[in-house]
Parts: sequence; C-alpha cells; structure tokens
Amino acid sequence: MSTQEEKQLDDFVRKVITEQRLDEPSPSFVNNVMRKVVAASHKVFVYRPLISTRSWYLIAMGLVVLFGYTFSFKDSSKVANSVSEALQNAFDVLEFSSTVSSSILVILFMIILEVYLIKYLHGRNSKK
Repeated sequence: MSTQEEKQLDDFVRKVITEQRLDEPSPSFVNNVMRKVVAASHKVFVYRPLISTRSWYLIAMGLVVLFGYTFSFKDSSKVANSVSEALQNAFDVLEFSSTVSSSILVILFMIILEVYLIKYLHGRNSKK
C-alpha cells in the first residue's frame, strides 16, 4: 500500500469511529442487575447426596442377597458353586504386601474421616 492509500484508509477509519455512537444500557439496567444480585444472595443451598439413602439400602440388600445366595447353597447348586469358585479364584490372585495393605487401610480411614468432617462442618455452617 502506498502512503496515500494508507492515509485515506486512516481517515476513513477515524470518520467511522467518530460517527459511531456508544451503546447505552436501558434506564432500568441497574435496577435489573441489583434485583438479580439480591435474588441470588437469598438462595439457600439444599444438600442432596448423589446416591439417595433408599438407593444405598437397595444396593446393600442386593449384595446381602447375592452373597447369601452364593454361600448358603454352596453344596446344592451348580450355579452357586461356580460363582463361589469364581469369587475365590479372583481373590486368590490378588496378593498385597503388608505395606500396601496398611496404606490402603490408612487411606480409606482418612477418606471416611474427611467425609464425616465435611458433613459436620457443612451442617454447622448452614445453621448460622
């Protein structure tokens, strides 16, 4: 581009920019924003667990029934025998050193402790 073309382009851009008006918000903009801020500050957080208590009971009952069925009919049912043998074989393959076993227990204990502490602190802070 030559300097003459650049000057013409520059003048055109300046003219367009000066002729453009700035966008102005509506007269009730501040009131609308403040109404939304006040509404958002009054919302109460309601704790809902991801898995409901009823679901935990159903899962526990299912596991109890599964293990009860597997081990109660061990001698009289071929299906129970095969399931029982499969479970025993699966756990026989796993071998952990005492260090790994101890660390797994400590980590599980810390996770459980943290969950109860978070529940306790959340419950205490929500009552204020």
